[in-house]
Amino acid sequence: MGRNFIVIFCIVMYAATGWAGSPDSTDRSAPNIKPSLTARRTDTPIQIDARFNEAAWQKAAVATNFTEFRPGDGVPPPVKTEVRVVYDTDNLYLAFTAYDDPQRIRASMRDRDRIWDDDNVGFILDTYGDGARAYEFFANPYGIQGDILRTSDNREDMSFDLVFHTEGRITDKGYQVEMAIPFRSISYPQENPRQWRVLFWRNHPRQSRGQYSWVTLDRDNPCFSCQFGYLKGIKNITSEGSLELIPAFVSSQSGALNDSDDPDSGFNNNDITGSPSLTARYAITPGLSLEAAVNPDFSQVESDAARIDVNTTFALSYPEKRPFFQRRSDLFNTNFDVVYTRSINQPLFAAKLTGKFNSTSIGVLSAYDENTPLLIPLEERTEFVTPGKSVSNIVRIKHNFWQDSYIGLIASDRRLREDGFNTVGGIDGRLRLLPNYYFEWQAVGSLTEEPADSALTADIEDTFFGDDYSAALDGESFSGHGIYASLEREARLWNFDIDFRESSPTLRADNGFITRNNSRRIFIWSGWYFRPNTRLFERITPNFVVGRFWNTEGVGKDQFVRPELDIVFKSQTNIEFGYIVSKERFNNIVFGGIRRFEFEFGSEFSEFFKFEFDYEGGRSIARFEDPPVLGKGYETSLEVAVKPLSRWIIESDFVYSKLDHPHNGQNIFEGYIVRTRTNFQFTRELFLRLILQYDEFDRSFNLEPLVTYRINPFSLFYIGSTSHYRDFNEPSVFKRTSRQYFLKFQYLFQL
Repeated sequence: MGRNFIVIFCIVMYAATGWAGSPDSTDRSAPNIKPSLTARRTDTPIQIDARFNEAAWQKAAVATNFTEFRPGDGVPPPVKTEVRVVYDTDNLYLAFTAYDDPQRIRASMRDRDRIWDDDNVGFILDTYGDGARAYEFFANPYGIQGDILRTSDNREDMSFDLVFHTEGRITDKGYQVEMAIPFRSISYPQENPRQWRVLFWRNHPRQSRGQYSWVTLDRDNPCFSCQFGYLKGIKNITSEGSLELIPAFVSSQSGALNDSDDPDSGFNNNDITGSPSLTARYAITPGLSLEAAVNPDFSQVESDAARIDVNTTFALSYPEKRPFFQRRSDLFNTNFDVVYTRSINQPLFAAKLTGKFNSTSIGVLSAYDENTPLLIPLEERTEFVTPGKSVSNIVRIKHNFWQDSYIGLIASDRRLREDGFNTVGGIDGRLRLLPNYYFEWQAVGSLTEEPADSALTADIEDTFFGDDYSAALDGESFSGHGIYASLEREARLWNFDIDFRESSPTLRADNGFITRNNSRRIFIWSGWYFRPNTRLFERITPNFVVGRFWNTEGVGKDQFVRPELDIVFKSQTNIEFGYIVSKERFNNIVFGGIRRFEFEFGSEFSEFFKFEFDYEGGRSIARFEDPPVLGKGYETSLEVAVKPLSRWIIESDFVYSKLDHPHNGQNIFEGYIVRTRTNFQFTRELFLRLILQYDEFDRSFNLEPLVTYRINPFSLFYIGSTSHYRDFNEPSVFKRTSRQYFLKFQYLFQL
């Protein structure tokens, strides 16, 4: 019955949407299937001004004949794009001509990496040609940069930064962008001449978010990088032996209440402090580099956005924002979070060796941390302590084969200064079985010797796990394991993902982010992609996910099913509906009536305004009630971005959550968090940012102004402050609880 329903459903959707399994061949331009472009060498200096006045551009190889990837499938796009390529000893140069009505072009004067809602052009470059990782270089019509690192599983690391040079300008025929990519900014094999894989790309946000490619891409081929074209002819270049030095100076002055719970305890201002630091990067070969930082300033200039955690028993992760750890972070990512660099909290010294030899990548990371956090994962919650100083060492090896398959090894070790250690080792891989099927897997093992400092965990000394091990840090030694396996199908119409994951009660990863253990979990997701591309609809995606959790003793913990319907309309508008039915065991109580409805509505119909609204309502477990109960409530959020001027954007997030008792209707918790981030860009280099955040749960208010002058990702100056206020009384009276002024100057020297 179930199979017949799926077949009937697909036939109905086929007829209703006019979807066809492949585009109409009469609409298709002559396809570029793995096209080739030979770059010509120039001895004439290229000035990056987006004017293309140099004679070299007139003789350059030209990439044309772009086709639509979205919303159309391999059909001619509504606008024309041309890309010219030349090079010299030091740089790869590109000139993009994007034809369009200049009155309709979307462009913002923004900080780098905030261009993705604008018109933009760029290219993806895989210098090793094996699909393991690729650089993405983009710019909007004003020349504002965006760069991304793409990995073999098509994940994009938006935190990635490189030094390159761009300029853009709007013309009466559209816009032009000129780029110079220093060879010293990228890694590449040493063969001569080079043959790199490349894909030229254009994003064209109008009624739909148009995406146009130099290569005619096949949606039924899940290997994105396998379809790239070829960039040939580059020879006699080198970045071997190049040295980068980034000296920096940080100064700050902080103050806080003598007693954070007493507004009348007096405010204590500390002395002004100043600290120099040095980061160095040396290119041993074009593909192997060594990086080290002494006394680095690894603080963040922007606080993490607050998240509602009043009903969450597991630790929440936050993105890494520190540049030293962001670079090549993709190499250390695995399905088990063995490495989470924010666990290296306050390093005094850090060093990193990364490189690639043919199809084998290596990474070694070492750090001495002066204030180490420690997660203690349990079956239904995570505990958190800070045991002191530590030394961390991490090693990663990854070998790619068959274009989009790999096998890897990872090892992590943390030694606390006083006593205690944790060592983790694992092997993982990804194998393309058939044209549309992948098998992913990982096995890890850990060995832990706890520090003997039970005072840190006095409140959980009566909690046990595994073979009667105590959750308290009392010097116990134990080993653990984890297993992950996944079978995936990626195709034009029907896709699925079947995942299994097991974590023993004693699995730990102190350098990582494993928040729960004693768990076996299986997920099954399946979805269908219908792309009618009519006047109203762009894509219709019905899908569902089912899952079951149980512990390693075989006790059921959770089972659920969640059908969903996602509809993408024209005008960059989408609606998503979902409904979850769940039966969960928590705190030895079985809750069989969990039901929640989910709704999401978002639109980017205008260059000057976009929003996204989310709602989830129904019955959820109130986990901190004694005993826990199945409450009734909802959580809703609204994200709005308004752009009054091309230089000025205001982004606001509002999240509200409420849960009531099922028997007496009394409120269990209720509150909201609102955060506003305002940016004004004076020039490409200079901008002002102001963050305001109010958390009703904590009755706290944050104020964070910042002025930044950024020449490139690694040469910058900023000055700012953070002030934290708290409401101690009724009626509301806010008192400042802490404050910090700070400034930083750093400059990249390339030798």
